[in-house]
Amino acid sequence: MDNQADARTLDELKLFDTENLKCPYHYDKSLREQAPVYQDPDSGVFVVSTYELVREAHRAKQVFSNEFTLALGSSRDIDPDVMSAMRDTYNLGKGTLLTVDEPEHTEYRNAVKDLFTADVIAGYAPWIRNLAKELVQKLATKQECNFIEEFTRPLPLSVIMHVLGIPLDQFDRAFKWTVDNVVVLSQVADKERLLEANKGLKDEYDWFVQAMEERQENPKDDILTKISQLKLGDRDLTVEEKLSYCTQFLVAGNETTTATLAEGMRQLIMNPEQEALIRADHSLIPNLVEESLRLASPTSNMWRIALSEYELGGVTIPQGSIVLLKYFSSNHDASMFEEPMKFDVQRPNLRRHIAFGFGTHVCIGQHLSKLEMIIAWEELFEGLENFELAVSLDDLEYMPNILLRGLEEIPIRYSAVGS
Repeated sequence: MDNQADARTLDELKLFDTENLKCPYHYDKSLREQAPVYQDPDSGVFVVSTYELVREAHRAKQVFSNEFTLALGSSRDIDPDVMSAMRDTYNLGKGTLLTVDEPEHTEYRNAVKDLFTADVIAGYAPWIRNLAKELVQKLATKQECNFIEEFTRPLPLSVIMHVLGIPLDQFDRAFKWTVDNVVVLSQVADKERLLEANKGLKDEYDWFVQAMEERQENPKDDILTKISQLKLGDRDLTVEEKLSYCTQFLVAGNETTTATLAEGMRQLIMNPEQEALIRADHSLIPNLVEESLRLASPTSNMWRIALSEYELGGVTIPQGSIVLLKYFSSNHDASMFEEPMKFDVQRPNLRRHIAFGFGTHVCIGQHLSKLEMIIAWEELFEGLENFELAVSLDDLEYMPNILLRGLEEIPIRYSAVGS
């Protein structure tokens, strides 16, 4: 599963290789130890892999730009059919949060910061707990499940749909929108998949536009209503700006939480002594969430564009270069985390991970995600026990995506508490 016995050299390892994307441990370890800033020979991308250097790149925000979507699109030939599909819907341009630089980023972030205050997020807790209880009760009626399909996906996706104001009967549609956005953002897919994904984005955008128009006439107590009424200074937001917020909240609001909960279950099953510690002391559940985030790092990598020449880790990165910051690798850096591959819910510095990013671009919804996971584990430990895999550990597969990493599925067995 961790492929650290792999003997291939860096020259033999490919950045976009499917197996490396699924299981990047050997590649990442080789990068950290041999070339912390490494130019991939095939793509020319500069890959940054250590904790301190990734943080340095984040701090050098005047050099390493987040406005990578337009730059990546212009740096490669786009199939005419794909381009036509892209033009068939709203053009979100640079976006609002993830893919925009200062000072615009701070303006966009400040416009929605009141949607994610501690009091607002705490107000969602009862709804989240009721849903988590309901899902656990369903699991308790049997002894085996696909944990992702039956718990880690429906919980966070339903929560962000509820928060945004998307009816829960649109669950399958919202999940497809999420997957399609990930495909388009990652920029790594074949023509057929890109065409399908762009068609999905059109469906998503059209739905959001209609929903926000309806809320202009009939406001509701949800984030879609608040986005529909947002202003940036003295001006109303454009439709494209509103869509950018909607899309980012939907995707970021469920994919990372799904992957982290699934990885947390895998780690507990592989480390029963850690599960025993938590069952004996539920105050360790927040630590379980943080250590799961560190090891899972579901937003495994993120693009940047070098606006000017910069020397990072002794390597000169030319102006215009595409840069990949490896959060997954950074959170497994032995110079920051002792025995980094060990799952330890009592690790002294487990909150130093950068799974949600770092600095001004740290995830605005991270506290909602953490609240969901804390409640999820409280209810899981309350209702279920004796977790074990229903398949071989080697049968577990991770999705091969350059930006997001998570298990495809994790079938588990268990018993209801007290049964």
